[in-house]
Amino acid sequence: MCLDGLSPTQAALLLAPMTVINVLLAPPVGRLTDRTHLRYVAGTGLLCIIVALVRLAAVLDPDVPIWQLLLPIALLGVANSMMWAPISSTATRNLPMTHAGAGSGIYNTSRQIGGLLGSAAITAVMQTRLAALAPAASGGGSPETGSGPLPPALHAAYSTAMSQSLLVPAAVLVVGLAAVLCFAAPTHLRTGQRGPRPTNDTLAGR
Repeated sequence: MCLDGLSPTQAALLLAPMTVINVLLAPPVGRLTDRTHLRYVAGTGLLCIIVALVRLAAVLDPDVPIWQLLLPIALLGVANSMMWAPISSTATRNLPMTHAGAGSGIYNTSRQIGGLLGSAAITAVMQTRLAALAPAASGGGSPETGSGPLPPALHAAYSTAMSQSLLVPAAVLVVGLAAVLCFAAPTHLRTGQRGPRPTNDTLAGR
């Protein structure tokens, strides 16, 4: 069975392995983040998502066998489970209680802005590639191409544009991986014990 000819529901179900694996791995990864330097857990997750996106970009085609898509999609589930919990923990873990709320707010705002900019960048790249590969599909052709099922003649152009747009987040995540590798160790790992969250007084040495 290949990608070409799938219904919208069948195409959406291709992402099911990612969700299932993410749910199954979330508890053990959460426990691991309390015992291991966060750069190793989050770094592994970011590396997995980079590999998965590059692999998807390489194989995405109307005639690609489904199993070749399921492997990188499953790897995305591993990546998500190992990436988000450590990164969100790093945003506030070493902060004093009086600054934890502000740190969490800055992290969430940055994440939302990053998501919006990332979505816009991927859309812009895909639109640009569609304009180059199939001008009619990008709005420069007849009205018949603007709605309804995608004509078979445009399947290859759409899959090529989509695969090339996946390289945008992969490239940005390389920068993210470099940043994650610079994470400071959590306080409880530096001190060798799991103590309470540091306060302003303890950080100032009082």
